[in-house]
Amino acid sequence: MPSDVSQCPKCNHEMELGYVVDVVHYSALQSSWTSGKPERRLFRGGIKWFRRERIPIVSYRCTNCGFLESYALPLLTIRPYRVPQNAPST
Repeated sequence: MPSDVSQCPKCNHEMELGYVVDVVHYSALQSSWTSGKPERRLFRGGIKWFRRERIPIVSYRCTNCGFLESYALPLLTIRPYRVPQNAPST
């Protein structure tokens, strides 16, 4: 991440820190980055998701032109969900 994200690279106005929200089944979650190529799910729609490490995405938005600049910061890594020990392996 650049050391100075306080100014917009497009119009030189102020940038503010924020995040992108994913709304799923009446819950709000912070968007995250996962390695690999997304694969479509055939029956339920969406994409296949594997229980991998996720890195939260933070964004900076220009208060003047609306330009967004996003970063996946590894310092904020979200660990994979734990699978119960008695769950069948896939």
